[in-house]
Amino acid sequence: MAEYTAKRKTPRRTLERRVGVLYRGGYETASSLEIGEGGMMVYGIDAIPIESSVVLSFSLPEEIIISVQATVRYELEGHRGLDGLSLGFEFVNLPLDYQRKIRTFVAAKSLRESQRDQRNLRAVKQLHRAA
Repeated sequence: MAEYTAKRKTPRRTLERRVGVLYRGGYETASSLEIGEGGMMVYGIDAIPIESSVVLSFSLPEEIIISVQATVRYELEGHRGLDGLSLGFEFVNLPLDYQRKIRTFVAAKSLRESQRDQRNLRAVKQLHRAA
């Protein structure tokens, strides 16, 4: 996973919202942890194989509803000290309007959020070095 996060092209921001995940005709809800223009991390979900296609439905602040196709890129166990599985999704063909809305949301990140994200990233990298 550390290799994949090193390839990220856009910054991320913490986003704690409910996310609907549609996979192979089944629907479940999970919690988002973070989002960027390229994708999002979701927690509290059953395992979905890497490279699988899903449809994610979620909202940004200001009640902006987004529904988009995504691909599972990686999974983490115990991310941010949480029990359970977290999945990293990459958005597929995200419409330009949604890209802009996500970019605006991420750009509004506070200094406190930025510092916390840096601490979390360092902790994840240390876990992967130890593994």
